[in-house]
Amino acid sequence: MPPKKDLTTPTLESRSTPKVLGSFDNLLGRAGTRHLTQLDLARRWAISPRTLERWRWLGQGPRFLKIGGRVVYRLDDVETYEAQQARTSTSNVPEVSSHTSRA
Repeated sequence: MPPKKDLTTPTLESRSTPKVLGSFDNLLGRAGTRHLTQLDLARRWAISPRTLERWRWLGQGPRFLKIGGRVVYRLDDVETYEAQQARTSTSNVPEVSSHTSRA
């Protein structure tokens, strides 16, 4: 008979964690567009996924797609945003650009 589990103490299995059905990291869209999930992009930039959530709420950061409740970033949009962040000095402040203002 297996040992009884203590149901009063949360276990690793019982913790609420998001279900990941698969990373979009290696998926190609119809036109060969590569996509990154929020977690993929957070890891790429070594920032918190919550920062990306806040940026989306504020209309900042790279453009994103919301597909079936999932947020994904096109690699092309991420690389464009990265290129826009290039600086030659710390006093060189770029114009604030929002992903919502682009067509």
